[in-house]
Amino acid sequence: MKHIELTAPRMADFAVRNLQFFEQYYFHDGSEVNFLTKPRVHHGLLYLKACTIDVQLPSGEVIRAQPGDLLYLPKGCHYRSVFSNISGRVPTVLFNCNIELDGKDFALSDSILRISTKRVNEIDAIVEKASAAKTAPFVLQSCFYALLQLWYEESAHVGAVPTKKHTLLAPAEVYIAAHPDEKVSIALLARQCHLSESFFRKKFGEAYGVSPKEYCLQMRLDRAKTLLELGELNVSQVSNLLGFSSPSYFSRIFRKKFGVSPVACLQK
Repeated sequence: MKHIELTAPRMADFAVRNLQFFEQYYFHDGSEVNFLTKPRVHHGLLYLKACTIDVQLPSGEVIRAQPGDLLYLPKGCHYRSVFSNISGRVPTVLFNCNIELDGKDFALSDSILRISTKRVNEIDAIVEKASAAKTAPFVLQSCFYALLQLWYEESAHVGAVPTKKHTLLAPAEVYIAAHPDEKVSIALLARQCHLSESFFRKKFGEAYGVSPKEYCLQMRLDRAKTLLELGELNVSQVSNLLGFSSPSYFSRIFRKKFGVSPVACLQK
């Protein structure tokens, strides 16, 4: 069995194209997907909801992934996967896409990676949101980027022991990650953690160095920058999508954070 060290996805200003989401309900014990004789044609991010997969590499080595794991499958890779221990109606879900950097194919990793995490509730919330919006491309993109962010955070904290402070705020973190395009109520986040609003604000500030409101605003602005750089929505559309009160207010706080106007970002 091949042991995979969790590494971070390559960080670059890449673009995600032709993103598709599939609920793979048609597999059963013994089903297989075979890319040993032909290369995979898209990048894939596979989430195991209710099954085990043995991924056989051309070298003969095997990567075993369990329920709750993510698998990154780079475009062009060769492998054969066999499904077992299926225990749910939808054993796996899959994001397929092309990834480009400066107009050329770009891979988040050169090899197949297994991303194992205890943040299954967070992944389930992201996947549920994607499932409810299969034909809404920007919702799917926000879900895909949320999973990449989780991958990056997990790789940065391999071997780290979760602190009590992190555990206390975990439900709020899950909710924010699952609703990246919404203006989130601080009272709602406090309820997610079963804390009073004042105590939640205090603990959140200690953990992140900013208020919950500021943290959520920064997440929305980061998301806005990503949407603008994709070039498929204008400033007003991004402002409305992310729940800002007006395009002028959105432009003002965007410039304050990034030092450029949203229009300049759009024109890159």
